[in-house]
Amino acid sequence: MMSKMLSREIKEVNSPEDFAKGSPKIVNRNNKYEMYFNNASLSPQLMKNTDAFVLKFKRDWYHETFDETLKMLTKTMKRSKQLRKVEIQCEGCESVTNRGLIVLGEWLKGLDSLQSLTLHLQNCLEITDQGLRNLVKGIKKLHGLQSINFRFFNFEKITDQGLEYFIKGIRRLISLRSINFGFLYCNGITDKGLKIVGEGLKSLFSLQSLHLNIYMCQQITGEGVSDLVKGLQDLDFLKSLHIDTRSCENVTDEGLKNIGEGLKSLFSLQSLQLIFKGCYTIADDGVCNLGKGLQNLSSLKSLDIDLTCTDIGDKGLGDLAESLENMTSLRSLHLNFQTCGKISDKGVSKLGKHIQTLDSLQILDIGLSHCQITDESLGNLVGNLGKLVCLNSLHLNLYWCKKITEKGISNLYKDLSSLISLQSIQINFPDDYCFTEQDLKDLAESLNQLASLQSIHFHCLNSEDFTDAGLRNLGNSLQKLGSLQSLKFEFYDFGDNSKHILRDNFREKPDGRMEFVRYF
Repeated sequence: MMSKMLSREIKEVNSPEDFAKGSPKIVNRNNKYEMYFNNASLSPQLMKNTDAFVLKFKRDWYHETFDETLKMLTKTMKRSKQLRKVEIQCEGCESVTNRGLIVLGEWLKGLDSLQSLTLHLQNCLEITDQGLRNLVKGIKKLHGLQSINFRFFNFEKITDQGLEYFIKGIRRLISLRSINFGFLYCNGITDKGLKIVGEGLKSLFSLQSLHLNIYMCQQITGEGVSDLVKGLQDLDFLKSLHIDTRSCENVTDEGLKNIGEGLKSLFSLQSLQLIFKGCYTIADDGVCNLGKGLQNLSSLKSLDIDLTCTDIGDKGLGDLAESLENMTSLRSLHLNFQTCGKISDKGVSKLGKHIQTLDSLQILDIGLSHCQITDESLGNLVGNLGKLVCLNSLHLNLYWCKKITEKGISNLYKDLSSLISLQSIQINFPDDYCFTEQDLKDLAESLNQLASLQSIHFHCLNSEDFTDAGLRNLGNSLQKLGSLQSLKFEFYDFGDNSKHILRDNFREKPDGRMEFVRYF
């Protein structure tokens, strides 16, 4: 039976109740075969016929140490040389030591067919740089490896030396297409380590995707990130770059300037995500210089920039908006300015002006929560979206925008009716906005124009003025939307009667999903 399987995966379950007793239990889930086992029931014969191995540990229920269990598993699986995928996750496993990584490295180096390796370790406080060195000794033999995904969370003893061991071990793996590595809460890592990584990546000419997560690494500055980006300039096939420096408080305006300079020459990039959330000292000058670097990236199809909890204002937002004009291929745009209290109508109006030039845009997600915007800029932003004939997904977060009035929301509904290609809409309304019967009528009339709409998600903390008549108008409009599949309302005090009124109008859609969330 096993020899006839086209896709086979061995997975350890996440609770002791799911253990299979005796022989391993094979379960077919969406044409993927999963094997549930306890530590004593692995069969070498079955191991020979698998091409994927997924192992998940949780601190709260397994009894043996990670090192010993891993030693047993790798001994059992010595014959599994045809494995193409290995994924090991260990949540809160303080028992993991350098010895466990030695065992893992020794096993990995014999997996000649391995193409994908994932290793997620959390709170492994005993692992040191030497442990990474021992692990990489096995990895550097895997010349067919195409994807590496490492995530190390709260490793107190990992330093720049460990990063150097890591990058030296993989720099000759010329088949690598994707690297995703995260060192979260690893405060032993500094700018020196990121510079070493940048230098080491230069030899990986086939690299197409790089994801770097250095969340809460407090010794990292923008200079280190820019040194890493400079190392990517000769990677002609690099199409996707994700850098997450959230809560790295030493990433400043000067750092963003250097990062912008490094991005200028990455002409092949099609997807870029930059997360600076919680980098409190970033202000307009830094974002302006970052925008100058983005102007050269005319091949971008997806751009995601998160500046939540930074100090930028209208000038920074305006300069960033100007950089969008050259991105004529852009399909997806995510911009997050939540809690940026210096942003007002001037910056958002300028953003709307430049977004309307993105003829190919399909997905737009803008977070303006806690910004000082009024009805004027909301109208300028949404009113310009009607020119985007390809736009099929829109998410606006207006939560806590206290200067937006009922009139602004009413105009928002009217502007939405022109987005005839829209398939998905999500709106987080201002927290003090209260739906009236007229609002529901206007919303219903607007939605009725969107024949392609498949998904609706509304979030509003105040629904005290809902009436049955207003809800029926909304429900009747939903009835006319033949493509609607998903409906989610997150309202305060959204009562059972209200649910029944909408559900009665939605019942005829057998594939439709409804979800109601009530806040008390």
